[in-house]
Amino acid sequence: MQNWQRNKIEKSVKYQTRVFSENINELIVTEREGKKIRLDDGREMIEFVSCSYLGIETHKKLKVAVYEAMERFGVQLSVARTRIKPDIFRDIESKLSAIMKGACTLTFNAVTPCHIAVLPLLASGILPKYTFINKPYFILEKTAHATLQINRGLLQQFGDVVRIDFQDHKKIEDAFKFAFDNGLTPISISDSVGSMGGVAPVKFLTQLISKYNGYAYIDDAHGTSIFGENGSGYVMECLDNKLDDRIIIAGSLSKYGCG
Repeated sequence: MQNWQRNKIEKSVKYQTRVFSENINELIVTEREGKKIRLDDGREMIEFVSCSYLGIETHKKLKVAVYEAMERFGVQLSVARTRIKPDIFRDIESKLSAIMKGACTLTFNAVTPCHIAVLPLLASGILPKYTFINKPYFILEKTAHATLQINRGLLQQFGDVVRIDFQDHKKIEDAFKFAFDNGLTPISISDSVGSMGGVAPVKFLTQLISKYNGYAYIDDAHGTSIFGENGSGYVMECLDNKLDDRIIIAGSLSKYGCG
């Protein structure tokens, strides 16, 4: 283990130990008002850990819409959406498509099932508009969120996976070039605004996928709604709102309280 890795682990253990010792982990909330929360032991706190950046999940119009949807469909329609789906899916996907400048959009209940559903299709080379013949070569950002990292085993069923630092442009291009020179299809997989640190060089990735005939799958969960025109996200902002057919964007409405 390298020194920097050991130092990182030691620092993490130090702070995690403090969290447990001060009894501020796995808190049970009984009610909330904005950022104020009340715990089941009577304590009141101000929370700063939520990823709801705009905090509109308690907006009256949103709550009314949720109630109306529950009256129409119940709390869940337990059917594969390829067979039956509520009309609200069609409506929201149509609105999201307009925000994303005409992109084909598909909604999931969370980002993790999105990755699990889309990445195998992308890796197989049979996803419409993302077809390729050569074996894929996956270039995974080493600090990408765990929801991407857990797919490594799945991706390895289709091709080799290499993990590199996406803050190092040379390493990224070297990986793309290696794939191209060896008759492989390079596919980069990364965060956009990384929750684990760093920001993906989206414009540079766009240049590479064009130059080396590759593709990019970018998790823009922490960029959607916060960046870009109409909240279309950090990736779209980097692309000057011009979609690239070789890029797949995974976003998240729950980051601003509307999941």
